[in-house]
Amino acid sequence: MSLVSKRMRHRHGIFVFLLRFQRHVRFAFVVVATLIFYSIPEEFIFDPLPLCIFRFLFDRDCPGCGTTRGFWCILHFRFEDAYHYNSWIWLTFPLFVSCLLHRVFSPKIRSLKNRVFPD
Repeated sequence: MSLVSKRMRHRHGIFVFLLRFQRHVRFAFVVVATLIFYSIPEEFIFDPLPLCIFRFLFDRDCPGCGTTRGFWCILHFRFEDAYHYNSWIWLTFPLFVSCLLHRVFSPKIRSLKNRVFPD
């Protein structure tokens, strides 16, 4: 049994805080991560060097190429640019946001996981 699981069983310190305010901590993490992504400078996002390994190796766009730039453009309300970088952004962005919100606010995921895969 690991040290973390022992402390979780005895309800020590920070673990009690995390258990009690689990949704708030996860929501705060998502908000902070979104703000960090929002604050990335435009020069870094639109760098001409490809970050995609598929594009680097085969010199062709993969289906996911432009998704990061598209998400960045949507956060900055540049919807036409987002569509230009990845035409599937209108499907992927709402899907990503809904999955993220489900992950943050759904407590049943962990309980189901613990029932299927007990320690």
